[in-house]
Amino acid sequence: MLTFTTLCATIRNKDNWFQWGDILKDTFAIICGKLVYHLGKKFTPCSSLPGKIALNLERNLLKNIKKENNTIIFITGSNGKTSTTFYSYYAVKDLHNDVVSNLSGANMIQGVLTEILKKTEKNNFSNKLCVFEVDELTLPLLIKNDLIPNYVVITNLFDDQVDRFGSKEILAKTLRENLEKTDAKLIVNFDDPTLRIITDGIKNEVIYFGVQGEEKEVEKDNLIFKYLNYSSVGFFKTKDDDEFVDLKSYTLRECENKKYCEVLSKEKNFKFEIKNKEKFDNISNRYNYVTSFSLFMTLIKDGIVKCENPEEKILNAISLEVRNGRMEDFKFFGKSTKLNLVKNKVSLELSLMEYAKETEKFDLVLALGNTPGDGKDMNWIAKVDFKNFVDNSMVDMIFITGNAFEIVKEKLEMYLENNGLYEKFIFISKDEFKEKLSKKTMFLAGISELNDMRNFLKNNN
Repeated sequence: MLTFTTLCATIRNKDNWFQWGDILKDTFAIICGKLVYHLGKKFTPCSSLPGKIALNLERNLLKNIKKENNTIIFITGSNGKTSTTFYSYYAVKDLHNDVVSNLSGANMIQGVLTEILKKTEKNNFSNKLCVFEVDELTLPLLIKNDLIPNYVVITNLFDDQVDRFGSKEILAKTLRENLEKTDAKLIVNFDDPTLRIITDGIKNEVIYFGVQGEEKEVEKDNLIFKYLNYSSVGFFKTKDDDEFVDLKSYTLRECENKKYCEVLSKEKNFKFEIKNKEKFDNISNRYNYVTSFSLFMTLIKDGIVKCENPEEKILNAISLEVRNGRMEDFKFFGKSTKLNLVKNKVSLELSLMEYAKETEKFDLVLALGNTPGDGKDMNWIAKVDFKNFVDNSMVDMIFITGNAFEIVKEKLEMYLENNGLYEKFIFISKDEFKEKLSKKTMFLAGISELNDMRNFLKNNN
């Protein structure tokens, strides 16, 4: 609290006028952001707009907000960051007096700032435990704006939105350059070869996790895999290595009786009952589980949170249903269906693997966009193994729709012709495809098409 004498001296000092102006500017931006949030939340989730408006008023606002005694966690990667953020938040939310997270999935700087604004008082955001999902290129931007992470979780890196990120190797180098500027503890997928570009020789402490797969040695991308879980993710070595070296602190494996799984660690093994077999059988979910558990155990070991029964706590968290386009359940003309978000080749192929488990004939709707959010480069679509899906599933027809269906058609023409699949694909506008559906139908959608597909399913249940 300023005394009258101190206040007068401050006012007389002309050098302070600019400082006072900056403080007022910050305060005004914070108030406007908060006002937009409180007015807008009645109509929309308002996950990014408050932060966007505040940044337009003061571009250095995030840097200028006072931040003390926070524990900042960034969760990033190509696939799995939304689910991992969800599980991690619900694991810790009752173990700290003030937990902040962007569960809406708004993972750009304006989305992160929106959540910070909600908890900012008098330009002060302190003593929080923050679990933030962070877009891969937003991570360097947040560090530049003095939101410095204590922990960074990296799920995987695939070629995704190459017009924004470049190749996965370039992205890995960019992340490494920025993480080296921090003292953040890194929690990293040991099974993803691309992530070694980040971790090999880095000064930051690294904790590895992975998922044990069925041993079946294969060679791919000039690497030898003891087991390959999906894409290029598995237990690997280079051709020059004499043996497989395991540096994982946490390894998820299924027990023999199929009713339980274990997370193996150097201290002890943690046993979990498999409550939802369907979810557990999805390999991407297994990685989400062990990623969340690895972060949770690290926070316990570091004294950030206290928990006597971590197995029970994390099990309760991962038993919750992640929405926001993650295998959402609907009824479509009286039959059960799912809607899943797809963003790149790997996420689409994982979704197709899941839908291939259906035991009755179905049609598939794939709604894709090429907005900046989706990524303008659609060349990845021609690399998807549709033939394997058609040959090994009950799929009848595949409807390609969305604002990019003409581009997708162009990219897929040669692939479909070479593999004899043309008669299985119908390229059609969103206004037309709805009249063509006559049997059980499953749905996949890109980022820009997700809400339209969700609303369509809600209106046709």
